[in-house]
Amino acid sequence: MLDDRKQREDMIESLVREFHVDVNVLGRDGTALHIAIQSEETDTVDLLLNLGADVHVRDHLGQDALEYAISHNKLFPPRLAQLSRHTSLAIDAEKRRLAARIIQSQTHSIIRHLCALVSDSSIDTTVEQKLDVVEHAWRSCNIEEELTMIWARNLSLAALQWYIVEVEAKGVVEDYMVAAEVTVAVAGRDFCAYNMMLVPDVQEPASRVCDSIETEPSEAAQIVARYFMPTHVHLHEKLGRELMKRLSDAALRALSSIICSPDAQLFVKGREAQYLEEDDLYQHFVHTQGWELDRPRLPSPSSQRTADATVA
Repeated sequence: MLDDRKQREDMIESLVREFHVDVNVLGRDGTALHIAIQSEETDTVDLLLNLGADVHVRDHLGQDALEYAISHNKLFPPRLAQLSRHTSLAIDAEKRRLAARIIQSQTHSIIRHLCALVSDSSIDTTVEQKLDVVEHAWRSCNIEEELTMIWARNLSLAALQWYIVEVEAKGVVEDYMVAAEVTVAVAGRDFCAYNMMLVPDVQEPASRVCDSIETEPSEAAQIVARYFMPTHVHLHEKLGRELMKRLSDAALRALSSIICSPDAQLFVKGREAQYLEEDDLYQHFVHTQGWELDRPRLPSPSSQRTADATVA
């Protein structure tokens, strides 16, 4: 095994020094540095740093090498932290704090989503009483900490900060959540879990009207629709119409102006990445209460994209 690792490291060094391969090229799983950290190959991490690997390059979720290592509880050489802009403890604490804060602001929507997961036969009461039962069970189980860990692991610090600065601080949390819930309703129950958006591998450029207060409501609605449902083009018009019914013109303009930034896209991608973990947590919660699910397990985003491509 040691010989295999030595051969692999020799090959990496040869590719970079002799064939001038860019050590910082970004692939689906991040840079070579991210991949080495994922495998906890600390010697390879040191080698890549010697070969000029940039510790500040972010992966597709917006996490640089140190943040990735911390978020996924991976071993890394001390040198990585020394070259980074932040300390590992500071990153970990800040991500957990922001994730917990966002989850707290979305608690009522999460509970409504859980209500939709639970079959009516399991809790045979009125809608209001069902909400009360689920909320009491949610707070009794105290699973917010587990959910916070999932969010902190998959969402980058930049994405979490974007939500706080752009969504929360500008007072559009309720409108954002309404738009997310309308998306789920339009797409159907089997489309996604709560506030879960399928994201294509390549994002379209942000619309040039995103920052304009003169944006027509219908155009703003389409911008929001493309953000929440980027891979389901055939549903954009329908989603746009429903958003216009539920949200004011001012709300649509406000949302369309904040969701076109790169960090907004990172938030969506991070939510996609945590899809299965979060859904597993919700299903476990339902089962521990002795309730039955009102739908089968949802497909993962990647399998859904494969299915869509096959049909196409």
